[in-house]
Amino acid sequence: MLRLAAGFTQVRTLAFSPDNRHLLAVGLRPRLGGFLSFSRVALWNLSDPIATVRSAIDEGFDPIAGYFLPDGRILGVDNRGHWRACEVGGGRYRQVESAGRSGRSEPAGISPDGNWLAVIGRGGVEILPLPENPREEMWVGLDDGQEAVGVAFSPKSEVVAVVTRGWWGRDQVAWIAIHETDTWRCVRDAGSGSLDRGEGVPIELFATAWAPDGLSIARVGRGGFDVFDVYTWAQTAIRTVTGSQITAAMFDPSGRTFATATKDGLVHLWDTGEWPSTDSAKRATGTGGLVHLWDTGEWPGHSLPEDMNRPPSRSLDWGVGRIQAMAFSQDGTLGAVAGARGDVVVWDALE
Repeated sequence: MLRLAAGFTQVRTLAFSPDNRHLLAVGLRPRLGGFLSFSRVALWNLSDPIATVRSAIDEGFDPIAGYFLPDGRILGVDNRGHWRACEVGGGRYRQVESAGRSGRSEPAGISPDGNWLAVIGRGGVEILPLPENPREEMWVGLDDGQEAVGVAFSPKSEVVAVVTRGWWGRDQVAWIAIHETDTWRCVRDAGSGSLDRGEGVPIELFATAWAPDGLSIARVGRGGFDVFDVYTWAQTAIRTVTGSQITAAMFDPSGRTFATATKDGLVHLWDTGEWPSTDSAKRATGTGGLVHLWDTGEWPGHSLPEDMNRPPSRSLDWGVGRIQAMAFSQDGTLGAVAGARGDVVVWDALE
């Protein structure tokens, strides 16, 4: 385990370089006794953590999120959708001003092939072309009363999923629209009903994540998550987390583990091998096209309530306080979390 001092009050994003050599954190650093906070970047060489590693990502630029591109360059994004790509160690950089829609935006992620940046803005999601991509930007607009809460590109970058939250009568529901990245055609617009603990207690949805094989997608809420087969839209798993809220979630690169981080500083590891195969999951479609309940008779030895409350296979506590960001290296050998106490912990994910 490696403990690094970032000195941030809030870490927005955490990312490993493709070669596992560097770790990037972007967050807020307090000044004047906490009266002011500024977006700042921390960059570590994991083979020599005390060494100073330069980057031009925040020289005269104020990124609120940072990512690594597939070629190892760093991408910084501000709250207007403007971005800067630069080399580790300084040197030249490329900066692009967004075409610009009114209001602030929230960086939501980049495609695995490094061609697209997704930004959640007022009234929709903007998909912006990145350094060598000649394509035009795309705007996914939303109806009044709808809010985009999560955006995720598929592992091969051929589609992008947008999770939208809104109201169905008195119930808050969420649905997923999946768009092709070459034509922007919507290939799936599926209602997925309300996610609750089975007792009418709503779970606040805030993110989505693709399984590494591209066959499943997860909706993540503060109190739990559920997983769907992309092609049949059958629900294949649902879990709730009690005692604390989820703050981050992702599949590890092997797809064998789904990791959730919590407000009380725990990392829960869920064994995806316990989930039923998509071939055995069944669905029933009700009014309004919402996918309702699923036949759990083929789930091995578990009824729905038991499966919803089934505990994680393993939990980790690195003593960092509320976890604000989480990352796995691309080869799955390293994991990292950033906590509210200003520390970042890197661990061997294969142990």
